Parts: sequence; C-alpha cells; structure tokens
Amino acid sequence: MKIKLRLVFLLILSFSFSSFAQSHAFSIIVNSKVNIDSISISDLKEIYAGNRSFWNDNLRIRPIRTSDSNLITEQFVNTVMSQSLSQYLQDWRLKLFSGKALPPKKAESSQEIISFVEQNEGGIGFIPANQSITSSQIKIISLQ
Repeated sequence: MKIKLRLVFLLILSFSFSSFAQSHAFSIIVNSKVNIDSISISDLKEIYAGNRSFWNDNLRIRPIRTSDSNLITEQFVNTVMSQSLSQYLQDWRLKLFSGKALPPKKAESSQEIISFVEQNEGGIGFIPANQSITSSQIKIISLQ
C-alpha cells in the first residue's frame, strides 16, 4: 500500500512539474554574460539551495528572488525546490546560522530583480512569465 501511495504521489508530482513548466507561471532570467540558454530543475534547485556558486565558466552565480509574501516565490519554491516556503526558509536559517552559505538576495519587485540581473554578470532570477524584458543585458532561459 505504501508503495502504491508513493507511486501515485510521484506521478502527481511529475505531472505538476510538467504542467507547471508548460503554463509558464514564472520565467527564469539570467544576465546575458551567462553562457546558457536553458537550465534543468535540478541545477536551479542547486543554485537556490546554495549548493552551487559558479557557472560552468567560473563566473560567480548571483541569485535573486522575490519577497516571501510574493505568490511567484511560493510557486517557484514549491515547483523547483519541492518544498513549502516555510521549509525553504527554515533550511536557509540553518545554513546561515552554520555559515555554510548565503541566501539569494531578496527583491521587493520584479523590476528590482530585472535591474539586479542586468547589473550583475552572473545574475539569475525568476519573474512572472507575463513580465516583459526590454534589456539586451538579460535573456530568458528555458526550464528543462
């Protein structure tokens, strides 16, 4: 019975990932100096968990996210991190307390995220999918 429940849960979770990615609730943006056009959910998770600090070309990764009260943050954390927002924040409190990593910078608006990514060569962030980007210093990358 436990195995069946786990399989059902995994199946639902996989459909959630694929349907969420297809619905494009958020877009992943990077500075144009970052040499990627797509990113896997696992790589994105590593970045936002503080387990990965450099891009493949040794450019420092500079992640930013929206505030805790922003719905996009909750959707991102649920989808990419496979956690609730409270679990994600608790994980970061523990990492910060132990000195293991620094959390992603927090922004109050999508425009602040866009500006940060634009000004930081290793910048990466997530914004609402319907947010327009006009800067040549930013590119939207696909989520694999």
